[in-house]
Amino acid sequence: MKKSRNGINPDLVGDGAQPSIEPSIQAPETSDQGTEYKTDATSPIEPGDKSTQETSSQTTVPRSVPVIPQAALVKADPEPIISENGEARDGSPALPFLVVAFGASAGGLQALREVLTTMPPDTGMAFVLITHLSPDHKSYMTEILGRCTSMPVLSIEDGLKPEPNHLYVLPPNFDATLEDGRFHLEQRPPSPRPHLPIDIFFRSLAADQKHFAIGVVLSGADSDGALGLKTIKGEGGIALVQSPETAEHSSMPSNSIAADHVDLVLPPADIARELARVAQHIDWPVVRQLDEADTVDAEEPYFARILQLLRGVSGLEYRLYKEQTLRRRVARRMILLRMENLTEYSRYLQARPDELRTLQEDVLINVTRFFRDPDLWESLKTNIFPSLLHGRSPEKPLRLWCAGCSTGEETYSLAIAVLEFLTANHLETAVQIFGTDASDRSIEAARAAIYPETIAADVSPERLRRFFVKVERGYQIAKRVRDVCIFARQNLSLDPPFSHIDILSCRNVMIYFKQALQRRVIATFHYALEPGGYLLLGMSESMREYGGTFAAADRKSKIYTKVGNGSLLSSGDTEYVTPARVSVPPVLEEHLPLRGWPDLDLQRAADRIVLARFTPPGLIIDEQLNVLQVRGQTASFIQLPAGSVTWNLLRLLREEVAHQVRGPIERAIRDNVPVIIENVTTREGSAEVEIQVDVLPITALATRTRYFLILFQAARSHTHLPQLPSLPLLSPTESESLSVQLRRDLESTRLHLQSLVEERDIHNQELVSANEEIQSANEELQSSNEELETTKEELQSSNEELQTVNEELQQRNLVLLQTGNDLSNLLTSVNIP
Repeated sequence: MKKSRNGINPDLVGDGAQPSIEPSIQAPETSDQGTEYKTDATSPIEPGDKSTQETSSQTTVPRSVPVIPQAALVKADPEPIISENGEARDGSPALPFLVVAFGASAGGLQALREVLTTMPPDTGMAFVLITHLSPDHKSYMTEILGRCTSMPVLSIEDGLKPEPNHLYVLPPNFDATLEDGRFHLEQRPPSPRPHLPIDIFFRSLAADQKHFAIGVVLSGADSDGALGLKTIKGEGGIALVQSPETAEHSSMPSNSIAADHVDLVLPPADIARELARVAQHIDWPVVRQLDEADTVDAEEPYFARILQLLRGVSGLEYRLYKEQTLRRRVARRMILLRMENLTEYSRYLQARPDELRTLQEDVLINVTRFFRDPDLWESLKTNIFPSLLHGRSPEKPLRLWCAGCSTGEETYSLAIAVLEFLTANHLETAVQIFGTDASDRSIEAARAAIYPETIAADVSPERLRRFFVKVERGYQIAKRVRDVCIFARQNLSLDPPFSHIDILSCRNVMIYFKQALQRRVIATFHYALEPGGYLLLGMSESMREYGGTFAAADRKSKIYTKVGNGSLLSSGDTEYVTPARVSVPPVLEEHLPLRGWPDLDLQRAADRIVLARFTPPGLIIDEQLNVLQVRGQTASFIQLPAGSVTWNLLRLLREEVAHQVRGPIERAIRDNVPVIIENVTTREGSAEVEIQVDVLPITALATRTRYFLILFQAARSHTHLPQLPSLPLLSPTESESLSVQLRRDLESTRLHLQSLVEERDIHNQELVSANEEIQSANEELQSSNEELETTKEELQSSNEELQTVNEELQQRNLVLLQTGNDLSNLLTSVNIP
């Protein structure tokens, strides 16, 4: 059951699918089971529960999708968007029993021993232990754990098939995965990146066992396992974590809880009891039938009632989703709450709104990560970006839309890939990237752009250095990347789409929709894309039914290009997606004012008229005196100079005006204060016009960039130039003497100005050199800091491995001591006869 990004079921979307359609609801803030349990809502990573309060406040684009008669390109009943290789299987696990994976590091051995000694050995589940071990140290973990349980304890071997009531231990210097119900071992690769064997196995377990996977994170000193648990829960499995206060090292449990995808937080002994209980409850008849997506005639009305309750809290119409995942999600919650039938659970939902929100959040879990499917990103860099940007005007921005962006990983991956391509090819094309999701909670997380340290497994060290900033909780996307990304809440099935999109990414979102919803979403995407634009789908999706309007640009990477302009919408499609209209009582309708225009549009229209008729002409400039906008008729004050075209204010203003306003404008920019320049005179023919120039600072709140509005007030007075009095005539000798003196003064002034200009240039060069030295020193400091962080991580990893080895040696010493005592007692006893 893969997680979707925009409102899709955890089961609804595979491989980090992106939510796309429905609004997401947050988990409750407290547990239903008393103080013994803590739900995933206790995680501090997300803001408070807003989804139910802001359901009606979704961000939309003020553009509607036209409804045109159905194009002949669409069949009346198209097949689901399923890949040709059948990757979108029915979600059944590879093994018919639960597989429990323990992730442990420093201090985790003691916790696991406590779990094994408390848990019965005949639960019918298979157990796997993944730990951080030194690659060149022989492990005695199997012998140590074999004395804690009567289950067989075996080392994982390549190709070995897990069996119930067995415990399998990862050998040193290997990574293990589970594929098609069998273990696969790979030699641990030498890499400077942090080694994350727990996340590797958890992800493979989730993909192979689906809702029959259970992940348990025990004591450890890093963040390994956090993203893996998120994937397990996204597939419909169960995520358990050791309570940090009982862990010898609390970093691994705390980071998993902070990822906000944990079902229960328990001490080791309670984890054992919970696993035993889950093993029993999974075979309850109603749970088994729900888990297998069978219809229970007697319980069916209560299942419909549950869907109705979910619709009331979220506004989602679950009839447009496939029922298999919904039923499994309900079964999952019933297991965690120890409820045996739908009747009891539906009544519990009616009485507990917090559990209703928890179930809603369970349905809308998202799973994604940075730079999924490397072949896709290589294809974008080598084929798609060059095609879109070749010969593109710098003034025409590149527009990308990530529909179902989840917590933003896919959106930021697109932004990083585009910025890398632009930098490598020395292009200055503007970029606009829109990330939309139906979940308010996901959108807030995407805007915060803070991700755990384990993303280092998916992001290269070079990208971490260039596009991320190390923060307390992990890594945050750099501001220059966040500035090109805009996130908004959007419901794909109801809200108008963005338009003029060049690249639209919606990966692994639609494969679990019913056909009507698939058709509607594809039609929306077709409308949003520019002719020749590209649509990116997930590895489990294809466009076989839309070959007339989408052509495969890269079939392997699931990249399609728009080839038609006709609409895919039909008049019949809208009946599936028309939003429920809020009914207004007739008494209120009589008093509602009839308006032809919305209030905002009416206000804007009036503002345009007032500005055009009564606002003085003006200019908007930046701090470098470059003119950015011209407002009103400014022909009386500016003129284009001869020579090359420039937008510098002092070159555009008339000469007589520029001399009078240069100083005050520079002072306004320097001090960031408004300045009023009065008695500025200019000439219109033989008439002298006196004007007032106002310089007003403007600061952009988002970027803190300063701009300045320059207004030219209307003429105050018009007077003919007075007749100049006639000057006395000079003799030729006096005229020549005066001319020589004026030339000397002029030359002296020129030399003085030249010296000032040269001094200014020298100072500028010194400042540039100093700035370059500072930047160089900053780069060196950053490099040194990164090296220190790498060294710290290596030392931390070595310390964990040494602690694990030390624990094993201590256990061996205890065994040797006990054996020595036994031998001493035996020898003493032998001498007695």
